[in-house]
Amino acid sequence: MSPRPDRAGRVLTAVAAGGLVLAATAPAAWLLTGASSQAAPLPQALPAPVVSTTTTQGAPADAAPPPSSSSAAGVAEPAVGPALPRLVPSEPAPAVVAAAPAPVRVQVASLGVDAPVDAVGPAEDGSVVVPDDGARTGWWAPGAAPGDPDGSVVLVGHVDTPAGPGALFRLRELEVGQDVVVTDASGAQHVYRTSGTAQFSKAELPSAELFTTAGAPRLVLISCGGEFDRASRHYTDNVVVVADRVG
Repeated sequence: MSPRPDRAGRVLTAVAAGGLVLAATAPAAWLLTGASSQAAPLPQALPAPVVSTTTTQGAPADAAPPPSSSSAAGVAEPAVGPALPRLVPSEPAPAVVAAAPAPVRVQVASLGVDAPVDAVGPAEDGSVVVPDDGARTGWWAPGAAPGDPDGSVVLVGHVDTPAGPGALFRLRELEVGQDVVVTDASGAQHVYRTSGTAQFSKAELPSAELFTTAGAPRLVLISCGGEFDRASRHYTDNVVVVADRVG
């Protein structure tokens, strides 16, 4: 494969120098939430406007209207001005929170995987950018982060490169029930337990189900698999592992 702050509609293709190609539907942009700051409510009413009684110099003043029965009785009538729109309290300001820390390392003890993670996004041609260094993995930054309450944290990596095996070379060996640990930039560790593994032809990869910011928090690992096409220099399939967050 070669080059999230979800948070959906745009189809992407991941192309790897080592032969990885994956189709992915880009998730919708994140709406970040956090500590709220409520705006002060608007006043319920404004003072009545002042009606000027000043006349232009040289122009005769209009004759005063005859006093009404109430004014004759000594009760002054309020000045009448233009109608004003009714003001109502404003809605609370939308909550704004800092984004969850990005993942920086992924570890799979059962496979001997211990790889750095770099944030990646779409390239100009719509492909998913993957680190050139096969020993590193890429986190789909437009999607969910490990600390988010919803959505899939998607990590992609090479199965191999001209220099040798990639970080996810043994991904196809990962079994259900095995743990994957993702460490974020704050130092917090997020534990995921494998719940499913699959291999898809690249044309049939269920991108909308994998690249999503909705649903329960989980981890999706994607690399190459299947036969290697020497003409195109790409593998025919994608290996996918899905793991649920457990800690």
